[in-house]
Amino acid sequence: MAYIPGGAQMGDSFLEAVNAMPVHGVYLSPFFMDKFEVSRELWLDVYSWSQGNAYGMSGGSYRSNSHPVQTIT
Repeated sequence: MAYIPGGAQMGDSFLEAVNAMPVHGVYLSPFFMDKFEVSRELWLDVYSWSQGNAYGMSGGSYRSNSHPVQTIT
């Protein structure tokens, strides 16, 4: 996992992003993010756990068990 520090600014002041708003203030708490993509195999473990613990997760398209899962909510 990689530590992502909190911050108080977002947006694009270089006009590089198509849909970025001008730089504006927000606050994001620090968090950890996995360094690697989540495979379908791992996602099924997480999804199964979530269903047994009253979390409302859905989605997850993929090509094979070893490919990254996508479209998760």
